[in-house]
Amino acid sequence: MHRLAATPGGWDPNEAGVVFISQTPAPLVLLTAADTEIQAIAIASERLPAEFPALRVTNLLNLQQYLTIDTYLEAVLSHAQAIVVRLLGGRAYWAYGLERLQDLAQTRNIALFVLPGDDRPDPDLISHSTVSLSQANQLWRYLTAGGIDNITHALLFLADTGLGTDYRPPMPQEVPMVGRMETGDRSQESGVRRGEEERGRQEIGRDDTAGTSPPQPNRSPASRRDVTVGTSPPQPNRSPASRRDVTAGTSLPQPNRSQET
Repeated sequence: MHRLAATPGGWDPNEAGVVFISQTPAPLVLLTAADTEIQAIAIASERLPAEFPALRVTNLLNLQQYLTIDTYLEAVLSHAQAIVVRLLGGRAYWAYGLERLQDLAQTRNIALFVLPGDDRPDPDLISHSTVSLSQANQLWRYLTAGGIDNITHALLFLADTGLGTDYRPPMPQEVPMVGRMETGDRSQESGVRRGEEERGRQEIGRDDTAGTSPPQPNRSPASRRDVTVGTSPPQPNRSPASRRDVTAGTSLPQPNRSQET
């Protein structure tokens, strides 16, 4: 494709350049304004049978000038047997191009699919197709559902409808709008998580700066340091011996202790 500085909405030789799309003719042509759809078609084309007919895909953003549309129509579209147009914004978005394409399809007996570019039905737009409503709707469902499998089946269905091939792809399959991606072995991941939780429990009651061993549940009630404040937690079952605060170094009061004589 040779691209010069261009502006949409016709061509003024005194103010703007013009876009020429350099493509060779093919039996199947698809026009869309979505780069993601073009990328998906490129990936899906690698899954097609070796004998699958040639396919051309063009971004509609490059077909905005009247001269560009006329040139592309004569060089590529006039040789196609099936054409798909995905329009965002309805018929008004590409009125001149759609009008020229309809005349061409009726004159050359081309299978023309005029489809919305999103998932909202547009009966008025689809009515500009030369194929039946059911055929246009099924192709639109393939493309709307998305996913490489649906795109691959859409191309096979397009060939069957426009070229008379006999691929017979399955019906469109719904793809969830939201999913969850998981990596690795889930059982191994759960084991790692349990190990981390166990280590976390062992960390409680250990002074990280002192580097002492973790507490043993069956040990005698010796002095234990709290990680955050560095003082000993209360020992309710401890014998009434003198208990000392780790930080202050003074004896703690013993409320149940008998008075010394």
